[in-house]
Amino acid sequence: MPGNDGASVLNTILGPGSAFIGHLQTSGLVRVEGYLCGSLSTDGAVVISKEARCEGPIRARMVVVGGIVKGALYASERVELLPGAMVDVDVFAPRLRSDVSAVIHGDCRVAGRGDGVFFPTPSRGRPA
Repeated sequence: MPGNDGASVLNTILGPGSAFIGHLQTSGLVRVEGYLCGSLSTDGAVVISKEARCEGPIRARMVVVGGIVKGALYASERVELLPGAMVDVDVFAPRLRSDVSAVIHGDCRVAGRGDGVFFPTPSRGRPA
């Protein structure tokens, strides 16, 4: 998990039974345990729990998925898929780690150490 830098401080929790629709831009560690529909951007890590559901692009230093995600994952360090994770996404990251029981449906662009990883620029009028 994240170290002791400022990007690892737990800043935002979307708890069980909660829903957020829109664009969430923050700093630090974000934990999603509810429903997120829209985009999420942080300079830290994003942890999506087993019960969570997310629809939309996620941009972070690191993304750890235990639940269901539809959209796109952009990580400057890595994406990690835990047991039971289901992702219908395109993945852009230098490293991808996946449990054998995780399901990935989409394209993966994994280039190692950040070399050549392409992070598309968000379009205006659509969630980033």
